Order: sequence, then structure tokens, then C-alpha cells
Amino acid sequence: SPRQRDDLLVAAGFDAYLSDAADPLADSHIRDIVDRMLAQHDPFPMLVLDSGYDVLRMNDGATRLFTAALRQMPARWNAVRLVFEPDGARSILEDWALVAFTLVDRLQREVLLDPHNERLQRLLDEILGMPGVDASWRRPDFSRPATPLIPLRFRVDGEVVSFVTTVTRFSAPQTSALDALQLEAWFPVEPAATPYSP
Repeated sequence: SPRQRDDLLVAAGFDAYLSDAADPLADSHIRDIVDRMLAQHDPFPMLVLDSGYDVLRMNDGATRLFTAALRQMPARWNAVRLVFEPDGARSILEDWALVAFTLVDRLQREVLLDPHNERLQRLLDEILGMPGVDASWRRPDFSRPATPLIPLRFRVDGEVVSFVTTVTRFSAPQTSALDALQLEAWFPVEPAATPYSP
């Protein structure tokens, strides 16, 4: 992968030759593609995330949902951290423990696959130290199959709105920044959909 290639270049002392750009959306062609995808998915939410789950962009559907649900949107935010913060999505998420456990499990698997990713490790350590996080989650159980889908249920103005998400990545990217770009599309489901259990 581009990230593994760049890791080898850095190890060999050739970091000056990295093709990586600081901003994966700096290329106007990529930015146009992403903007079209965001617009096409509206009115349903869609987020553009980097490798550390920082939100780079969102469509109008996502802005409306989070503005209505959270009342106050941070200027720059992290999609994973937002789930764990008491004043964030945690306050309006139904089945919070299920969603939180699934995100911890996902991060633990990603850190295992990319042990040199200090940013992901810091994010995992941070959320494991947040109030209300079960101490047993600190010990990963990789024998347990990863959960394929988790309905996200938000209580907004007395109503429950539910989604499942899919993640799209660019195929065969030439830079590690683009390789890490994630487009998370949210699709509505029935609020009564049965969740998986942690």
C-alpha cells in the first residue's frame, strides 16, 4: 500500500521524496469527485474522514442531523471522539454502549494492523480513558468476529432516527493521504432494527 511504501522510504532516509500531500483533498479532481458524492448522497448524511477519523467535510444532511442533535457543533471534530464525549453524540445515541464497544473493537484491530500509527494509538488510549468506558474493553478479544453492521440510533427532538453506514475508499491511490481517505455514507433503517450485542 502507499502507506507501507512511505514507511519504507522514511526508514531508508528518503522522506524528502514522499508523494504524500498534507491535504488529501488538495487535488482539484479528487475534491470535485468527493463534492459530487457528498451532494448526491444528500439528504442522507455523509462524512469525509481522514485516517485518524477527523472529519474533513460533511454534506448538508450530516450538518442538519448534528446541528439538530447536538445544538452546538465544534469547529473541528473527530467522529470517534464525538461518540465518547458526554456532551457529544453520546448524549443522544440510543444503545451507546453497543456503538462505543464496536468502535473500540474496530480501533484495536486497526492499531494491530498498523502498529506504527501513533495517531490511532493515541485516539484509542484517549477514548479508553473516558468516563463510562468499561474497563474490560481495554483487553481486546480478536477471537470474536468483527461486527458487520451496527445501527446508529439518534434521539432528536423526541424522535428516533436510525442509520447504518458504509465506507468507501479510493482504489489504487498513489499517495498515502488519499489511501487513508474514508467516505462514510449513512443510510436510513427502521428504528426497531435489532442491534448486535457486545
